[in-house]
Amino acid sequence: MVRRPAARAAAFCIFHSVPYWAAMSAASAEFWLTRWLLGPDTAWGAAVRSGPVAAAGLAVALLGLAVRYWAMAEAARSFHHIVQHDRPDAHRLVTTGPYAWSRHPSYVGWAVWAVGTQLMLGNAVCAPLYAAASVAFFSARVPGEEHALLRWYGMEYVRYAARVPRMLPLVAGSEALNEAVRAVREAASAAREE
Repeated sequence: MVRRPAARAAAFCIFHSVPYWAAMSAASAEFWLTRWLLGPDTAWGAAVRSGPVAAAGLAVALLGLAVRYWAMAEAARSFHHIVQHDRPDAHRLVTTGPYAWSRHPSYVGWAVWAVGTQLMLGNAVCAPLYAAASVAFFSARVPGEEHALLRWYGMEYVRYAARVPRMLPLVAGSEALNEAVRAVREAASAAREE
């Protein structure tokens, strides 16, 4: 999963960012505080530590990891942890595997994993906060990535984007791509009407 020649410390979560560490700190604080403040004899304490909730969270987290790693493997040398603005020589537009149902399956997997970890830990406050943080992170990241892919692949990427959704709720993406996709869909609709 790691391309050794291209791997840099910044690509690993351990060296990520202040918001990442704030989220990790909040999750740890919620986990330990709820265990300290809410004993197992309280309704809320029993609920956040229930076996079915933890098992469901584990299943969601594992599903997210599986989707993310599948996307990374499918993209192979075209996958980068850092958005590329200049097209790498070995880059190709990946439209197979998980990319056949989502333009950003690695991000979908990461978001699902993030929320699943909080469910597994019984973090009722951090679970929706992690979902919101994922939307904020990808709302900042996806437009630049889609803009680069639009520059690199032109109409090939527009046609792909018209067929395959982002699957990232509340993430708007690249406005230039959104306009091009609307134009393609309107032209296809007009052609069907004739």
